[in-house]
Amino acid sequence: MNLPKRALLLLSLSLVLLAGCSSSGEVVDRKLERVTAGLTEEEQQTKAVGARVAAGMEALKARDPERARRHIARALEIDPDSAEAHNAMALYYRFEGDVKREEDHYRKAIRSNGKFSQARNNFAVLLYRQGRYKDAIEQLEIAADDTNYDQRHMAWLNLGRSYAAVQQYDKAINAFQRSLRLDSTQPDGLLELADAYLAQGQYGDARTYHAAYAARTRQNARSLWIGIRIEKALGGEDKLASYEFQLAKMYRDSPEYAAWQAWKGNGSPMPAAASKGVN
Repeated sequence: MNLPKRALLLLSLSLVLLAGCSSSGEVVDRKLERVTAGLTEEEQQTKAVGARVAAGMEALKARDPERARRHIARALEIDPDSAEAHNAMALYYRFEGDVKREEDHYRKAIRSNGKFSQARNNFAVLLYRQGRYKDAIEQLEIAADDTNYDQRHMAWLNLGRSYAAVQQYDKAINAFQRSLRLDSTQPDGLLELADAYLAQGQYGDARTYHAAYAARTRQNARSLWIGIRIEKALGGEDKLASYEFQLAKMYRDSPEYAAWQAWKGNGSPMPAAASKGVN
């Protein structure tokens, strides 16, 4: 039986739940009943969807996918066209590893609200991981241009990574710099700039940004591999030896370690092309 939207909304707000429903669902409903008193039906719907999505995301962070799915599915029952709920369901499927359904819900979110830049950024991450870089760029150019998007610095960062993946390094560098201007506290943009300048053979600039990254956070396998190639090009023997020692000691099972060993085995005197970010 198809219930009308009003009935579904009242069902979500009800204090009397069917046996077997989670206690977290009861808590959400109680809170909703308190905060939605006196609101219009549309306002109640917006509050109900938002509360269910928030509860679903908290459950997902707690690695409780079944509870997350129940909350997000309830949000979509209340409003089947909610871009926020479709984005949340896509993230649920990312957790599950179902990329087909993940993409489907991102597309539904964007069709429902073309200005919902969070869904575009998240969709672009999926596209990037699949090697669909031009498609990722298409989504990220829109998200990065959205001045109302509160994670705009991430859209610029991901756009830069996508440009770098197709070797458009001038555009990548511009995007990384835009990202850092919006959020100067993040270290990732510094490492991406070091990698992009390395790919262009601008080793001095690459070293500057790599040093800034290393001063801000602990180095990982990728940053050490980038540093190795920079210092090899510039003849920085002390730093080169230090980076090589750290990579061999801490990240022997990493792809970067394997790439370093292959590079050394080939006797290559100069750095290879830029490496791809994995975040």
